[in-house]
Amino acid sequence: MKWIDSSLKQYIKGVNFLVVNEKGEVLIQRRDQNTKKYPGALCIPGGGIEPGEYPQIAVVRECSEETGLNICPTDFIHFGNFCYIMDKKLRVNSLFIVLVENPIIVSGEGEMIWMNRSLLMRVTELARGEEKLFPEIDKFLRALLP
Repeated sequence: MKWIDSSLKQYIKGVNFLVVNEKGEVLIQRRDQNTKKYPGALCIPGGGIEPGEYPQIAVVRECSEETGLNICPTDFIHFGNFCYIMDKKLRVNSLFIVLVENPIIVSGEGEMIWMNRSLLMRVTELARGEEKLFPEIDKFLRALLP
C-alpha cells in the first residue's frame, strides 16, 4: 500500500473520516466533557496513526473504535489533507469520506450526532479549527445530493 502524498508522510499524524449516510447526513462527534483536548467540542471523528501504520489502515481501525462500523479500504475515498497546530507543532491529518447505508452507530468515544448540510454549516463549537474544512465538505455534499 502506498502513502497518499508521500511528501507529507513525516507530518501526517492522524486521520479523520467523514461518515455520510444515504440521506447525505454527516456523522459528527461531541467529545466527552472529560476529554483532555477539546472537551465538549464537536468534531469529525478520527484518531492517531500508530507507528508503522498506513493512514488507510488507521481509518479502518479508528472507524471501528469510534463508531462501531466495520469498513474496509474500498469503503472510503481520500478527500484531502489538512493542517492545524496542536501543542505548538504543525500537524497534518488525512480526511477520508466513508459512505454508508443504514448505519448502526455504537460509540464509547462520545455522543454521535447526524447533521444535514444546513445544520453542519451553522456549527460553531468545533475542535482544531475544523471549520476550515466545512466549506469543502459542503461542496462535496452538494455534488453528492440531488
